[in-house]
Amino acid sequence: MRIAIISDVHGNNVAFTAVICDIQNQGINHVIFLGDLVMVGPEPNLVINMLKALNPLCWLKGNTDIWLDEMSDDWKPNTEKERELYQYYQYAKSRLNRGQIEYILGRPITKTVECMGTSILCVHGSPRAVNEIMDYRVPLEYLTQMIEGVKEDIIICGHSHVPYIGEHNGKYVFNVGSVGKPLDGDNRASYGIINLESETKPGFEIRRIHYSIPDIVELAKVRDFPYVKKYENVLTRGLL
Repeated sequence: MRIAIISDVHGNNVAFTAVICDIQNQGINHVIFLGDLVMVGPEPNLVINMLKALNPLCWLKGNTDIWLDEMSDDWKPNTEKERELYQYYQYAKSRLNRGQIEYILGRPITKTVECMGTSILCVHGSPRAVNEIMDYRVPLEYLTQMIEGVKEDIIICGHSHVPYIGEHNGKYVFNVGSVGKPLDGDNRASYGIINLESETKPGFEIRRIHYSIPDIVELAKVRDFPYVKKYENVLTRGLL
């Protein structure tokens, strides 16, 4: 059994389409989504429908999905950063209906999936917090603390937009990076595959997929997406 693990689509339907095509070309029928679907990208409504069509085994909400609950229309931002986040919130909220918002907010923050005798803990950030990162930049002692007490065999995550495969205290940690907004210096869309077909131990693969950045940037301009120049720069460089 092989499972495609996707995370951090961030309203980028062009990257998401390329990833879905690659998943299908791999002959993979099982998908897990780890959160951050609609915010900070031009097509929040479309990517919801695309994800639903995949019928994922697990669909989590991430820290930016939770903005739909944490922010409100009468919120008064005090800093430039808060004003930027508020514009992303307003953009996404104006393009989603009440049912879509309630569905996203109804997704869990963590979930355990059992497949072929292997237990997989699905989180957005870490087992401890939705906004905590787990990748190569985190010191080993902190990673060990984050996974302390975890019973599952594999921990899969996103959030940092930086892929990572590691093994700590007998547990596998698999960060699949970001579909819609990679931040590791590689601007190709990123997702992961877990292979449970081996009789010895699970296999992990990071897939990097080319997609048309000019197409999503042009769409952002047509949609009047906020901070579009910044958006283009981040997507092109694969860095903040």
